[in-house]
Amino acid sequence: MKDMRIYNYFAALLLMASVTVSCSKGTAVDETQPQNPDKPVAILPNINFGKAATKVMMNNDDLHYNGNKIQVYDILTGFEGQITGFTNGGTYIDEEITYDNTKSQTIWQYPTGKLYPWTETGTHQFFGWLTYDAKSSLSATSLGISPTRTGTTLTVPDITFTAGTAGTSQFDFMYSNMVTRDAASKNYNTVPLNFKHLFTALSLQVTSISSVKVKVTSLKLNNLKNKNSATIPFTSDSQATLGTASVDGSFLPAFSEFELSTNQFYDVLKKEAVTEGTRNFYMLWPLTASDVADIEVEVEYSMYIDNVCEPQDSYKKNLGEMAWEAGKKNHYTITFTDKRIELTTLVLPWDYNVYDVDFGSGNIVAPQALKFEDDDRNHVVKDGDQYTIADGEPLKGTFRIQAPVGGTWFIGLEGDTGYFTVSPESGIIDPANDLVTIYVTPNTTLARPEDKKVHFTFMVRASGRDINANSELNYDDVVVRLAKD
Repeated sequence: MKDMRIYNYFAALLLMASVTVSCSKGTAVDETQPQNPDKPVAILPNINFGKAATKVMMNNDDLHYNGNKIQVYDILTGFEGQITGFTNGGTYIDEEITYDNTKSQTIWQYPTGKLYPWTETGTHQFFGWLTYDAKSSLSATSLGISPTRTGTTLTVPDITFTAGTAGTSQFDFMYSNMVTRDAASKNYNTVPLNFKHLFTALSLQVTSISSVKVKVTSLKLNNLKNKNSATIPFTSDSQATLGTASVDGSFLPAFSEFELSTNQFYDVLKKEAVTEGTRNFYMLWPLTASDVADIEVEVEYSMYIDNVCEPQDSYKKNLGEMAWEAGKKNHYTITFTDKRIELTTLVLPWDYNVYDVDFGSGNIVAPQALKFEDDDRNHVVKDGDQYTIADGEPLKGTFRIQAPVGGTWFIGLEGDTGYFTVSPESGIIDPANDLVTIYVTPNTTLARPEDKKVHFTFMVRASGRDINANSELNYDDVVVRLAKD
């Protein structure tokens, strides 16, 4: 509770600081029209709304980073009076605001000399989008595009994504909801614009647990649609509408062959050897489940037997039906074994970033690991730590977690993820309500020529760090199985 009080106190200070904007005169306001020059409009952007809610940008920093810029608009309708340069129903505020925590008053600053008082009549509609990422020194135009606005709709023209060192800029394009304020309400509080991500992200690695060395001579992602556009109508829950996705060249960088010994990892997009757990994500357009299902992994390889490179062989497999959602990271691993090649998937939140450290005084306390229990309908068959869904109904699971208090737990799926969904995917750790219930729902509409299985991965976030929590919450490596047709 102490941490919560500190957080609430800080939030209150931030709110007060955001409201007290410097009052240097900017937009000319007709002196005969009753305005509120001592109550200027203050904007406070956050990243915390919608299905793709996260706390960070692609560069692993918060939106509140010195120098970040956001284009904000205020469309004012029903205004009674005159403001120099303003036409009723038009744009009252059209400015790029900058985050600056060195200021003694407001944190998100208008350009020097600007002030926009709250009006006493009319309705204000606020919205905006990120224009500059100061930490990465990237702007929206670094994507090779210039978004255009018509009224309360933003158009993002065609972008073709490619990965690797010579790939597309990693500018994390984000857009807000719309906040509407009626001047008659005399609500002069800070305007909380909440932002979400437009893009998704992909990571692709190859590893080997084979007892012999592997040489990969070619690797392709066929049919990956890396070109699209978007239209964003700003509403209280803004949702981007994507255009028609298409293939425009290869998303993958130019391929260079590589070799793997046992337990080695190679990052295909970054084109370098990496350690286990290191994942490099590259942004691209979200894709529908059917678009992802059309993507084919094609690998050509050779195995070294008694230090002799055997004749070349090939492996092809489609990724399976699983949408690549905005604000989610999709990690794929191709694993060579002695007997076969496996393709596994892991879907992670945007701000997932594992640190190999513990929480000190805030260690994970989990009295019960994940388990699924049968019920009187007998729609689950248990075999050791594997649970088979017999009739397609959601499978109920539970676990208990008590610390770190106020932290957040996350659960992800790995394996045939297109055939299962888990809900909820995250939650706040509260020792007074430590029992967590989740539901795993199978997708029985898809063809299943073979059994489909998923494993679960747990992560806990606290004190600005993300820690793998499988050893506490899933030490039995529970498997859920959906039998083949």
